[in-house]
Amino acid sequence: MKEAVSLERLGQRFHNFVAILERMFAHQDGATVASSLRLRDKDTGQLREHDVVIIRRTHHGPNLTAIECRDQGRKVGVPQIEAFAKKCEKTGIHHGIVVAANGFTSTARTKAKALNLTCIELAEA
Repeated sequence: MKEAVSLERLGQRFHNFVAILERMFAHQDGATVASSLRLRDKDTGQLREHDVVIIRRTHHGPNLTAIECRDQGRKVGVPQIEAFAKKCEKTGIHHGIVVAANGFTSTARTKAKALNLTCIELAEA
């Protein structure tokens, strides 16, 4: 149980770090950044959480970019990319970004490109 709590805390610290980075740059283009934002699923009506959401106000309404923070012991693979893309689709997200502490498999990068997701390694962020 102690190990699960430590991993959860590390994951939350990673989410917080990414949110702080985004807030530092958001003011430059008039965007706001929300941490752990819950948006309604179009199919189920249930709220689903996104780690970080950047909200840009345009004359067409808000434009939402979700950031998924993956702080796991291995590279992000295709299943995680597909799951995030589907969550974005069902919650009205316009663009998705996956930030990974340990990188991506080559097939995950290929899948992300096909699904119009951006992959960023922590070192790049």
